[in-house]
Amino acid sequence: MGEGFAAIASFAGTMPVNVKSCEQARNVSTMHLHGVEDPIIAYCNSSEWRACDYVGAVRDIPSLVVYWSEKYDCQSKVETIREDESRFLYSDWAQDGRVEHYRI
Repeated sequence: MGEGFAAIASFAGTMPVNVKSCEQARNVSTMHLHGVEDPIIAYCNSSEWRACDYVGAVRDIPSLVVYWSEKYDCQSKVETIREDESRFLYSDWAQDGRVEHYRI
């Protein structure tokens, strides 16, 4: 549904390790926010999704951000680190978008 959205944001979500279909008509700028102490979807560990057996293993958050930044062919990365928050911005892909991640 990339043609219907200018951007998307995800708060504490993830996605399957084995993506069945993710072909898009165009790239969509993405923001992802996630806490490192999340007890349900661990920040640094992949796990099996408990709610639906057919989903299978889900990504840890760093690999989720890498997946999208590589898929969108991002060439630059800017990190901003504060006491309790880090911001990672990946940009420079062909359709003038970006992947942004906040680690809280």
